[in-house]
Amino acid sequence: MKKTKKYELILFDADDTLFDYKASEEITLKATLAKYKAQKNDHHSYYLRYKQINHQMWQKFSQNQITLQELRTTRYEILLAQEPHINIVDFSEDYVKKFAECSHLLENAWEICSYLKQNYKIGIVTNGITYTQKIRLKNSALYPLIDFMIIAEEVGIAKPNPKIFEIACQKAGHQNKNTIIMIGDSLECDIQGGIDFGIDTCWMNPEKTKNATKHKPNYEISNLKELLNFL
Repeated sequence: MKKTKKYELILFDADDTLFDYKASEEITLKATLAKYKAQKNDHHSYYLRYKQINHQMWQKFSQNQITLQELRTTRYEILLAQEPHINIVDFSEDYVKKFAECSHLLENAWEICSYLKQNYKIGIVTNGITYTQKIRLKNSALYPLIDFMIIAEEVGIAKPNPKIFEIACQKAGHQNKNTIIMIGDSLECDIQGGIDFGIDTCWMNPEKTKNATKHKPNYEISNLKELLNFL
């Protein structure tokens, strides 16, 4: 039986939903640590610590506790506190430039977006840094498949604020919330943000973590190919 098409506009988060953020993060950090000759810890230990710090900083940003500029420097000030010879501003700038060169996609990202492009309008809504997100998308195989991208830094509003989804709908020229779905890996930013805006949501949960929060998506997937079960 042919599936009834419910949705018309699909909104994706970028990192850890379409792009392999973790792989890009590890490659970039280790390369930057090597360039600046960080010595107090081995690079893998630094990476594990950085993942924790970076996650905390992005949470604070989404909760309007810090600015994006503060995020960009504070995470390295904490990480490299024992490396006084490293200029934090220079390190941060080099990291961002190297990260922008990483356009690694998650498994099935291109295949699924290529399929969806035939019947849906596709947009990205991201809290990421403008410089990196634009370059990564343009250098990836997804570029011709994505109709538009809304970046928090550009519009001055970050997920989970519902207004950023409103901006995405305006960009798409699409106002029927019943035919819009937001897909992302963050329960707090992507899922609750979408719920607050009044659209359906799908949680990208590759590790199949139990959802013990109040944020309840309409769908849950562990791989992008599972989107075909309802799209």
